Amino acid sequence: MKKTIFAALAIVVSGLPAQAASILDPMIGSPGDCFARVYDRAHLNSHPSQRVQSIHLGYSDWQEPGYEITLDLGFTLRNGQDYSGLAYCRADLCALEGDAGYFNLLPRNDGMELSVVDYLELEGSRGFSGNLMDSDDRVFLIYPARPAVCS
Repeated sequence: MKKTIFAALAIVVSGLPAQAASILDPMIGSPGDCFARVYDRAHLNSHPSQRVQSIHLGYSDWQEPGYEITLDLGFTLRNGQDYSGLAYCRADLCALEGDAGYFNLLPRNDGMELSVVDYLELEGSRGFSGNLMDSDDRVFLIYPARPAVCS
């Protein structure tokens, strides 16, 4: 099922005009660019079904030919486990390496909105995170952060 969704999205994305990539350029298009969010105890207490405690997204040193930008996505769950993956983006749609899912990026005031599209599950040192769509982890507001946060 995931491969079918990826294939369909790849066909749609490949048909986008080249200028559509500019949506990410002013936000996160060069080395050192980083966006992140750490949720405080009050937020997590008011969202008991949210599993993500912190999330970061940054420009990747690895740039894949055929994509406008390659990004590193990572997050830490409440249990302290870290997960990360490489995202290949065209326009506002990013596909995670290894059929790990998709997310959209949109500018929002002083940051960005990262929205999970149908499925997103990353690998960590002790296995997989589980699909974020199965919890209260579907939309994240992330903000500019120090580059070290995304390394």
